[in-house]
Formats: sequence, structure tokens, C-alpha cells
Amino acid sequence: MREETLTIPALDGYPLDALVVAPSADPRAAIVLNGATGVPKAFYRRFARYAAERGYAVLLYDYRGVAGSRPASLRGFGATMRDWGQQDMPAALAWIHGRYAGLPLFAVGHSVGGQLLGLMPNHELLSGAALVAVSTGHWRGMPRGFGLYTLAMLRLVFPLTTGIWGYLPARLLRMGEDLPAGVAREWAAWCLHPRYLAGFYGRTVHQHYYDRFRAPLLWLTFADDPIATPRNVPTMQRFYGATTIEDRLIRPADVGLASIGHLGFFREQGRAGLWPIALSWLESLTPQAAPAEARA
Repeated sequence: MREETLTIPALDGYPLDALVVAPSADPRAAIVLNGATGVPKAFYRRFARYAAERGYAVLLYDYRGVAGSRPASLRGFGATMRDWGQQDMPAALAWIHGRYAGLPLFAVGHSVGGQLLGLMPNHELLSGAALVAVSTGHWRGMPRGFGLYTLAMLRLVFPLTTGIWGYLPARLLRMGEDLPAGVAREWAAWCLHPRYLAGFYGRTVHQHYYDRFRAPLLWLTFADDPIATPRNVPTMQRFYGATTIEDRLIRPADVGLASIGHLGFFREQGRAGLWPIALSWLESLTPQAAPAEARA
């Protein structure tokens, strides 16, 4: 296995901190992993190594304003979620396409990393995508207690803290990595709308490709996830109405776990029962390759 750190320019030139994890031999296919909001690329490193052991080259990267792609100061730093989907994600996809030209190219999207695939102008490069815990983030679709907590965060805590700090101090709030104020404001606005970012087409999202997205999707949802719930997932799936979706709801007990939640798929606990689900599905789209079980 080989690991390479590098910097990838976003479409507008902003430098993104990245890491490639690849097998020592020629890879069978390539994966770009689009992470969740405020989750650094290091969180996905174990999954990437697992995939590399099975013949995949995996690109991990941080969105602008997050972790390794954070500027010296977030105060006054202009960045939005739209930038992630329209500038950062397509640049990462273009880079891995250029590095591994001729190989099948897949995406693994976690939360916002799956929500924004339809903002990428080069989405047609994908042969498929596995979406993990992806849904709208509308607070009414969450369990009552968690939904009210989310509403309070969006309406009160986000505006207060971004006004004081000039960015969202997510580490202080135990919500992951700190976020640019523009990301936090847009995130809140989308989550407060029943149709999420669809309610803002023509106003905050200036271009989108959801109605042209054709790559098949594996959609993994977990019964104990308080965010990607049975109420929020279908609303997001309707964004991708032009493609085929294999929808799977997984209960923790089904894979021998006590809990999975919104982040648990990518923790070490997912190695035995969860990670093979995603990789086996990707391998089904490349029938010339040997099954993962045969390579383990």
C-alpha cells in the first residue's frame, strides 16, 4: 500500500489538502471520498486503507475551510457549501480521473458528500456512487428531541456564535471541525427548509445537475441515525430521480453492532459488516474484477 499527500487546486484555484491511499500494484478502480460536514479526511483513512487492500485507489481531501484546507484565520474567510459542491468536489473528481485515466471511477459520499453530487458539472465521470447516511437535514424529519435541539442550534447558536467568532466554533460545540461562517449560514438555511437546498434553486444555488445525474447509486441508511431518517432520506432521493437507486436500510443488530448512527459506518467497527457492503456493490459495477472476498 502507498500513501501520498498532495495539494489539489479547486476549480477556482483554492488549495485543498488531500491524501491518496493506493495499492502497491495497479488499482482495479478509483474512489473519491467526499466527507461529511466538519469531518476531516483523517476520519476516513481506515476505510481508505481497507479499500486499497482490495485494489482501489482512494482520494481523501478536506473541503475549503476545514481541517487541512483551513486558512490561517477563518474570520472573514468566504466559503459556502455551494463552493464545496461546485468548486471542491468536481476538482477532486477531475484530479483522480486524470491520475487513473481509463479505470472505473466511483464516489463514496458521506452526508453532505452525497447531497452535493448533483452540483458537480463533471458528474458524468462517475460509474457509480455509494451514499452513506445521506438525506436532507430538515429538523422536523428527526426524532423529536434531537430535532428540537437541531432547531435551537440552527436558529440561535449558529447565528450567535458566528456573529461573535466570525466563524462557527464547531470544535467548542463538539460538532466536528470549525466551519466558515458562510458554510454555517447556508447549512442552517437549507436545514430549516422542508425541501432543503431545493427551496433555494434560482437564489442560492445557481446551477445544478441533479436532473441529469445518471450514475447508479447505492443508498445506505441506518435505523438509529437521528439525521438521515426515513422521513428525510426520500426527500433527498427525489433529487436524483433520473438514476437508479438501490436503497438499503440497515439495523445495527443486522451487522452485529450495538449502534451505527450518522458516523459509525466509517469507524473501525464497520470493517467486518459494513465496509464489504459498499465495496461489493461497487465491484458489481466492474464485473471483470474478482470479488472482494476472493482478494481479502
